[in-house]
Amino acid sequence: MRSLLFVLVLSLAAQQLFSQKLIIDNQGHSGLVHGLAFTEQGKKLVSVSEDKTVRVWDVASGTLTKTYRFEIEDGVDGRIYTSVLSKDERFLFLGGYFDHQEGNPSEIGQIRILDLEEEKLLPSLKGHQNVVLDLAISQDGKKLISSSADQSIIAWDISNMRAPVRSATITGIESIINSIDISEDGSTIAAGDQDGNLRTWSVSGGNPSRSIVHSDAIRDVKYAGNQLYSAGEDGQIIKWTKSGKFMGPLTELPGAVNALEVSADNRYLTAMGRVGIVYDLSNRTLITQFSYHTNVVSAITTAPFTTFDQEKGIYVASAGGDDKNILLWNILSGQLERNFVGKGKSVFGVGIDEAANKIAFSQSNPTGILDDVVLEKAFDLEELALDRKLNPENKYHRATQAASNKFISKESSNSIKVDGRMITTDDRKDGTVRSFTFINKGNALALGSSYSLNKYNVSGSLLGSFQGHEGEVWALADFASKDLLLSASNDQTIKIWNNITGENLASLFVASDNEWVIWTPQGFYEASAGGEKYIGWHINQGQNNLAVFHDVSAFASFYHRPDVIQEILKLKSFDKVAQMMNLSDKPEEKITPPTVTWITETNTIVEGHTTTLSFDITSPTPVHQIKILADGRPLIHQSELSISGDNRTERVDIPIELPEETDKSFAFTVFVADQNSKILSTERHVAFEYIAPEEENEPDTSSPVAATPRGEDASASNAITTLDPVPTKIKKSNLYLVSIGISEFAESHNNLNHADKDADAIDELFKGQQGKMFNNVTSIKLTNEKATRANILQKFQRLEEFTTVDDFVIIFIASHGLNENDNFYLLPYDGSTKTPRISCIDWRDFSDMIGNISARVVLFIDTCHSGQLGNNMGQHKVNNTEAVRQLSGQEYGVVIMAASTGAEYSFEHQDWGHGAFALSILEGIGEGKADVKPDGVIYLRELDYYLSERVQELTGGRQHPTTQKPSSISRLSLAEVQ
Repeated sequence: MRSLLFVLVLSLAAQQLFSQKLIIDNQGHSGLVHGLAFTEQGKKLVSVSEDKTVRVWDVASGTLTKTYRFEIEDGVDGRIYTSVLSKDERFLFLGGYFDHQEGNPSEIGQIRILDLEEEKLLPSLKGHQNVVLDLAISQDGKKLISSSADQSIIAWDISNMRAPVRSATITGIESIINSIDISEDGSTIAAGDQDGNLRTWSVSGGNPSRSIVHSDAIRDVKYAGNQLYSAGEDGQIIKWTKSGKFMGPLTELPGAVNALEVSADNRYLTAMGRVGIVYDLSNRTLITQFSYHTNVVSAITTAPFTTFDQEKGIYVASAGGDDKNILLWNILSGQLERNFVGKGKSVFGVGIDEAANKIAFSQSNPTGILDDVVLEKAFDLEELALDRKLNPENKYHRATQAASNKFISKESSNSIKVDGRMITTDDRKDGTVRSFTFINKGNALALGSSYSLNKYNVSGSLLGSFQGHEGEVWALADFASKDLLLSASNDQTIKIWNNITGENLASLFVASDNEWVIWTPQGFYEASAGGEKYIGWHINQGQNNLAVFHDVSAFASFYHRPDVIQEILKLKSFDKVAQMMNLSDKPEEKITPPTVTWITETNTIVEGHTTTLSFDITSPTPVHQIKILADGRPLIHQSELSISGDNRTERVDIPIELPEETDKSFAFTVFVADQNSKILSTERHVAFEYIAPEEENEPDTSSPVAATPRGEDASASNAITTLDPVPTKIKKSNLYLVSIGISEFAESHNNLNHADKDADAIDELFKGQQGKMFNNVTSIKLTNEKATRANILQKFQRLEEFTTVDDFVIIFIASHGLNENDNFYLLPYDGSTKTPRISCIDWRDFSDMIGNISARVVLFIDTCHSGQLGNNMGQHKVNNTEAVRQLSGQEYGVVIMAASTGAEYSFEHQDWGHGAFALSILEGIGEGKADVKPDGVIYLRELDYYLSERVQELTGGRQHPTTQKPSSISRLSLAEVQ
């Protein structure tokens, strides 16, 4: 089932090649999802997308666990249009557009094979001469069937994955095949084509048949026992015999039907378009409808489990909608269970206030009609800051459709009229017209379509193209006073162009959690405190290898340059800015990070609590820091190193010692920093088994036990038909609680009203968790005159010394913070705002101490108080962005819950008796209001949601808490409630 993908085939302009590129990573998909498959008895869900990635999700928690990336280039190169999983769940076959436009057709039409066990690419299957549009696999797992835009079908023998071979080729098909399937007995191939024909062949390519009933293209075909079903653009679902003889219509939906799925017992047929229906084939009755997707569905698959959250049913995962989400739902009841989605949102509208230099935009389209889109948020191009609500004083305009007595109007799906002249686009190259505006003072126009953004003169001649978007261009706006063009796309970005030269100056991504990042094509960027996690460097490693991806923060020392972005927007040329700011050396040359190659094998078992981790490091410059992280928390850190940095590979062996009774598995990663960058390695899973010592024998403590590979028997498990992510007994840790609150300072003009009361209340709140969420709670409370600089530093140093990986640390700080010389400081009782470097706590030192604690750490920080801090300290509003950004780095592994965002104030009020942030924590945990599920346990995600809503409510939308957490943490329990 692949509709209209052929329009991309051999029709796009050649794109610029790259070896590394800064790209969005929204922690989900940003393009149409074209393949879904469950693995590990339904515990994991694999999805593939036009956004050129394969992602793996944990089904119970709904969180992303892994992303696979491949060799890609700009534009269409690298898009994945189809996939199928081998029956043993080891190999994922991928079809798509796998070379640049001028590349070898056999490379474009290759089938990639991803080995999910070894996490590497195998040699591709080559035979097609154009894009592969669909794949199917036989029930016995021995045959792979592929269809291509070269109008051929190939059958592959994959019984021996060491040497798969082509067993049959069907050529001379008069139309492009959109969808294929293979009968349950493996004897017959069925296919639906672009012209509405249902075709069948024997698996050897003989006995062809062709029937046409559909009035438009067939989107999907699916076998159910000895019967066959087809779904089409015309909304019809048709029933056929196995060999393709017409048996009559089953039903008809309004609009196109894009995907079909049949239950394991062949009783239920699920059909998906914009809405879904479930049909009982045994009695030809409609049993449920499903309408949670906000746009067309592009993929569907059945789950192997029959209960979920203790509810029996038949479950499917379907992908579609404006936000490219994947929904898990019960086809018998229509009940939605999970939403697997990233943090990106399509951008449907864009406008500009030219006087204020602000962009306004919309990330929702409730009616599905672009003319109805209402602008929602704004971005200040001078301050590089997000406004979550529009100021009514700002006057935004959108596309300019009338200029100098000339007018633009849309005439059809691929044509517009300009001053009486028709401009017609190319269906195959451009797709459907979506947006248009006059530019260059009415002397030219920009036209956005499904696949292109082009520039024309008013006579209709094509002048060039604006290249950079990876999706449909939904909206345009002319920034006339600065000769700039704004474009909004379903690739979830807004782009800013020089509308004379066509240069892409900057791109903006705003996540659903209001974190944002703006960047240039050369890699210079600015971001909110949590925005860096949504962008990173994709580094190609060749067609036969998986690509490498590094978080943008890895190279922040060179690329985090808001001043560069501001100058580019003023001068409208990177070359001019590079010359002015001495950036003439090629920026991409800075993307030369160290590499870590594991020697210790993954999925190993260690008997005892000690082992040695081994890995190789290759670095272009000397390495000055290494950390070993266990489940995202720093376990060992070394700074006295002898790694030369001349690109030689050097072996590193690090002994690991855990608490004696450790009996669990850890995901180990290696953090490495050289003088230009910092990177985090891939994971290595090691399981430690506690062996109780026999009374008569002394335990052997002579040397660490080397890690040994996990055998096949150790990982074997019985097949299951249930997946119940119900709460299980949580292993209790010891909690170390540090509460710091300062209302009375040595410099009394800094005094606050409720910070000490906040600390007192938080201390009592978590001490009440002893015997509930935690075994023991050790309380360390410092308020007012006790919270001196020396006392605070001493307490944190002690925490670093005696906590272990089994412990939990919660820190609450309510005080003042201040900025000086691009650094952030915490104000202790005896600190002075006049001498912060001497008398205050340097955030860099604080981060190092917190980051060296092996225990899990949650930091609640409330340091941007209003009142005297903002008005009388001789500085602008305190901005905590860099402080939060620094400590949220992967090398620290700290969960940060900050009371406010950026330069916002943090409010307290006499009527509350607390600050808004502390009051919300007390309500959420102490009164159980954050137990959203409710299941008696408050998790990090639940508390984050409650704090966000409640603090905004208390402060009238003037204060917005922010939570940043390492990607290694998917679910973290904080408290038990009655």
